[in-house]
Amino acid sequence: MGACAGNKAVIFSGKLAVVQTLILDHEISCLEWCDNNEDGKLAVASNNVVTIFSLKDEYGYSTSHESPFIWNKYCAMPLDYNVYSLSWNSTGDILLCGGDAVTLWKINEKEPTTNKTLLETEDERKKRDDALKQLLWKTTTTTPTHYCAFSADGKYFATLGDHDRFVKIWYSYKEGQYRFIYLPHPRAITNIAWRRKEKPTDPNVLLAASRTNSVVLWMETRQGDRLQFKVASTIEAGAGSVADWLSGSTLDHAVNVGHSSATSMLDSQKLGTGTVGLPPTGLSIDWVVTV
Repeated sequence: MGACAGNKAVIFSGKLAVVQTLILDHEISCLEWCDNNEDGKLAVASNNVVTIFSLKDEYGYSTSHESPFIWNKYCAMPLDYNVYSLSWNSTGDILLCGGDAVTLWKINEKEPTTNKTLLETEDERKKRDDALKQLLWKTTTTTPTHYCAFSADGKYFATLGDHDRFVKIWYSYKEGQYRFIYLPHPRAITNIAWRRKEKPTDPNVLLAASRTNSVVLWMETRQGDRLQFKVASTIEAGAGSVADWLSGSTLDHAVNVGHSSATSMLDSQKLGTGTVGLPPTGLSIDWVVTV
């Protein structure tokens, strides 16, 4: 796991021991792990620069067999706008950047080189950096994007501005082109999160928590070729709650340490300081935790 404060990003082990501290030039606005990548890619945004770190060294060789792990700079992406949110797609090769604009970037694999003695000039290093990334799509929004998230299958991505009441769900309608639909809420939305999929046939479900002290679960539906999302369930939460999906060992750990509690929507029972909602039939593979 990782956390940031000021211009430092700290990587922790599963036992919360500090593994490595990454220091950037400016204050960090957000960071995002790539879940489906053996190289342990970590994207970190600082002002208008997104830096990607990896377990591959500067020559393209993996250091994942070494102990302790060491994250190295993979590439840097200077943008023409400030970045406030990041999200990787399901295959770990496309990075979504949200801020004063919204962009999709293809992150290419670094090919190992056998010439480790070659000293690169700054221009050569920049050229190598440029070869690792490719801009796929860009759009501007009326307000800055402070939240963005790919769906579990990578088919859609959601964007949201600060104090916004409308979630935008973007989808590709032809190669390299995207449109969006709105998911409206009565008050400002505080956070969003997609459910992970156990099976490819599972529908995409988006969790949206708002200042109404409730969590809405939006489930993907289709009428012909038309994309729609319907409200599958609403979970009442406490004032100022933050919600997210939990499952498996993550849920067991959260309940055991007492930072949250399990609550079935059909049979509510308070166990601790937070609440966890179990979605109804059709959404039963995960839990929603609000703390």
